[in-house]
Amino acid sequence: MRLHRPLCAALICLLLTSTASAREYVISAPGRPHMALDMSQSVATEAYRRLGHSLRITPMPLERGLVEANIGAIDGDLMRTTPGMSNYPALIPVPIPLAQDDFVAYGRGQRLRVTGKESLRPFRLSTVRGIKELEELAADGFQVLYATDGDQAFRQLEAGRVDLVLLTRGSACRPLQLGLKGIRMQEGSLVRIDLYHHLNKRHAELVGQLASALQQMQKDGSLQRLQESVRQRWLQCS
Repeated sequence: MRLHRPLCAALICLLLTSTASAREYVISAPGRPHMALDMSQSVATEAYRRLGHSLRITPMPLERGLVEANIGAIDGDLMRTTPGMSNYPALIPVPIPLAQDDFVAYGRGQRLRVTGKESLRPFRLSTVRGIKELEELAADGFQVLYATDGDQAFRQLEAGRVDLVLLTRGSACRPLQLGLKGIRMQEGSLVRIDLYHHLNKRHAELVGQLASALQQMQKDGSLQRLQESVRQRWLQCS
């Protein structure tokens, strides 16, 4: 069946408009793989796909990622524990978190149960520079040796330079992957965290669109399924 010429033109115009509106967004994220990163990327990729867009994740140090996104050199930052940061006024948070995790302590063998920040005071600590929830430890008089990434922190622990490493629960398999078989997650946790996606303010309209897509994913259960699939894979070290 032949289509009328005006209808053909309208369909072609619609197709071209849809293709032109789709775009790839460049987003910063930590360079080292871990559960929260995998979870955030899986959920964000699906949300962007539902809007007809795609993501390109660019590994960057934690602080640099915020700076680059804030000045508009890239489109946004994948995952931060704080929804909105006063030091980065050009970043707008998507109000629905992409992932959840919590900060725990790792030690050589089983040494303690974490019952809050003060339970860590007797120990020499290591964590990754740029984690906002842990930045005040040094200022509060804790002994903290900052690392550039989790791998370096675990190697500091293995070498005896620190007593405990503070990282997320999703990092539990990393010591085994590095061949550091004596490192164990300690009991208890320091703080529970939600992880939020941020975009530069020039994409303010997209923030609302992503929030709607994530709400729909919550309703149809796909957000929870994606999160649980990633969680099970990481906690089984597979």
